[in-house]
Amino acid sequence: MVIPERTLAMHQKFPKLFSPIKLGGYTLPNRIVCTGHATSFEDEGLFSKRHLHYFEERARGGVGMIITEAAGIHPTSGTSLNIFEDTTISRLRAIGESVHAYNIPIIVQASHAGRRIPNPMGIFESRAVGPSAIPAPTLHFGQMMPHELTISEIQELILAYGEAARRIRLAGIDGIELSVAYGNLIPQFISPESNQRTDRYGGNSENRLNFLYEVAQSIRNHLGPDCILGARFTHDFLDYGMSVSALKHILPNLESTGLFTYFSISAGTNYDLKSATHIIPSHYYQPGHFANLAAEIKELVSLPIIGAGRITTPELAEGFLSQGAMDLIGMARELIADPHFPKKAKSGREQEIRPCVACNQTCKGHQAVGLPISCIYNPVSGREQIWSEIVPAKSLKRIAIIGGGPAGMEAARIAAIRGHKITLFERSNRLGGQVNIASLTPGREEFKKISLFLENAMEKLDISVNLNTIINAESLVLDSYDCVIIATGCRPFIPQIPGAEGRNVTNVYDVISGKSTVGQRVVVIDTQGLRAGCDLANFLIDQGKDVEILTGMPFVGMNIHASIWYQLYGELLNKGVKFSPLTGVANIGESTIETFHSLREGVPSKHKLIDGIDTIIFASGGQPNDHLYKSLSSKCDDLYLIGDCAQPRDVEAAIYEGHKAGRLV
Repeated sequence: MVIPERTLAMHQKFPKLFSPIKLGGYTLPNRIVCTGHATSFEDEGLFSKRHLHYFEERARGGVGMIITEAAGIHPTSGTSLNIFEDTTISRLRAIGESVHAYNIPIIVQASHAGRRIPNPMGIFESRAVGPSAIPAPTLHFGQMMPHELTISEIQELILAYGEAARRIRLAGIDGIELSVAYGNLIPQFISPESNQRTDRYGGNSENRLNFLYEVAQSIRNHLGPDCILGARFTHDFLDYGMSVSALKHILPNLESTGLFTYFSISAGTNYDLKSATHIIPSHYYQPGHFANLAAEIKELVSLPIIGAGRITTPELAEGFLSQGAMDLIGMARELIADPHFPKKAKSGREQEIRPCVACNQTCKGHQAVGLPISCIYNPVSGREQIWSEIVPAKSLKRIAIIGGGPAGMEAARIAAIRGHKITLFERSNRLGGQVNIASLTPGREEFKKISLFLENAMEKLDISVNLNTIINAESLVLDSYDCVIIATGCRPFIPQIPGAEGRNVTNVYDVISGKSTVGQRVVVIDTQGLRAGCDLANFLIDQGKDVEILTGMPFVGMNIHASIWYQLYGELLNKGVKFSPLTGVANIGESTIETFHSLREGVPSKHKLIDGIDTIIFASGGQPNDHLYKSLSSKCDDLYLIGDCAQPRDVEAAIYEGHKAGRLV
C-alpha cells in the first residue's frame, strides 16, 4: 500500500511538528513517530491481537508512523517475537489493515541479538552466535560465549533478513527498520572489539561493514523501491561500542548506497548497566537530553533523521525541529502514557496530554520481568482490546467516593465520563494522597504530574470535591447516594519487633511529610526493597543526616527496576549512605538496634548491636484503612473497595482499581 501525499493545514502553534514529510513512497501527515519498544504482548512468539489494538490506538491518536518492536529474523535471533515463520503473515496483515485505516504507514523493526543474551539455564533450541567467539565484555548480565558464524551461516542470516522482508510485504506492511543498535548482531560485526575475522566480513573497517551492506541489499530486494527501509543506531557510550564519531563515518557511506529511507538515532546498549540506562532514560535524564546525538548526525547526511530520548512535550518537539536538530520526533513512553498526544497537541489541547513521568515502572519494569507493558497511571495502555472505549452508563447514579488519592481520583474521572454524578470527599486539604509524598523526594518531582493530570481532568468534568472532610458511617447520608466507593488508603505499618513502639521509631510517610522530627543519626529499616526506603535515605542525606539502610534482602532496593536502581543506588553511595543488606532486626532499644545476619538468624552469638541511633524509620508499607468499608458493608448494597484500603500496594495498582471501578459502577 502506498499512502498518497496529502496537503495538510499547518497547526498554528506547532507548524513544524504537524507538517508532512516524505519517506520513500509515503508522505507522513506529521513528524511524530511511535518508535519500536518491547511490549511482551507476543502470542507463542508471534504478533498478537493485543499488538493490533495497541498499534491501532496509537494510529487513532494521530501519530505519523508506527514502528513495531524488534522481531527476530532467524531462530538464533534471541528475541521473544519472530518474523522468521510464514505464520506471522496473517497476524501482520490484520495489524497493517487496522493501522492503514488511519492512512499512516507501519513498519517492523527487524533484529538479531547475536551474542547479546545472558548465559541461560537449561537447553535452548538455538545457539548464541557472533562474528567471532568473543563474549560480551561486561559482567553485568552474565557472559555467554557465542558460536562463531561460518561463511555459510552468515549467508543464511543475510537471506533470512530478505525472507523477513518478503513476509512483511506479503502482509501489506510498509517497510522495515533495521536494528543496528543496542549491541545487536550487526554492531557486533562493525566493532573490532567483537569482530576479529580475517575474511570478507572482517579484518578492516570496510570489511566489517559488509554484513550490514548485504543485509540491507537483501531487504531492499524484497521491499522494492518505494517501501520504507530505515536503520536505528545508538551511541553506546562505551569504549568497545559504537560512538558518535564512528557513526559519523558509517552513516554517510550507508546513505551513498541509496538503500535507506531514514536513520534513527538513539543511545545506549544492553551490555552494560550504565549504558543501558540511556536506552529508556528515566527521570534522572532531563527531557531532550540526547537530542544532540541526532543533531550531530544530521549535519552529515541528507536523509531524514529521527531523534529520540525523553522528548516529552509538543513544545520541546517543535523546538528541536525548528532548530534543525532532527526531522522526525521519536516517541515511545510518551505514547504509552497518552496515545492521543498528537491529536491533543494538534487541536490545541496540549494541557490535556497525560505526561510521561519517566518512572519506568510499568513500561520497562513490566517488560523486564515478562509482563505486558502498561503505564503507571494510564491502565488502558496495553489493555486497548477491552478498554479503548469508555461506554456511557445505562443507568446514571449519584456516587460518593471517599478518599482523594490516585484510586479515588481515577474512579471519579472514569465514572464522571460515563455520565454519573460524582461527589468526592477527602480528609486532607489536597488531593493526591501518597503521590504527593513521593514527589517530595529527590528526583521524583515529576511524580506530582500524576495528581495534577487527575485534578485537571476532574475539574473539567465538574466533579464536586470536598476537602478537609472526615466521613464516617454516621455522617454519610446513604439515602443521598446510589453507590459508594471507598478509597481511604492505608496507614503506615510497623512490624512487630520488640521495641518498635518506642518514641524514637517512626515511618517513612510521616518523615517525608514533615509530621515526624528526625535526629542526626538515622537508620532506615526497609522490609520491601521498593523505592520508599531508598528515596527516604536520599531525602535525609540531602538534609545532612547520617543515614544507614538495613534490609534483610540480598541488596538494598532489590525490587527496584534496574533502569532506576542503578542510578539511585549509585547516587546514595556517592552521598555517603551506608548499606547493610542481609540484616535482620531482633530488638530495638532507645538508641540501639540488635541485628542478625538474615542467613544466620538462629545464632544468637552472631547478633550485632548498632548504637548511637537518634531515629529509626520503617519503610515497611502500609496496612489498610478499611474500617469505613466494614462499617458500611451491611448498610450499602452498591459498595466498592479500591486501592490501598483493599490491599496496600503501589500507585499503578491503585489507579488500575480506580479505573476498573469507574467502568463497573
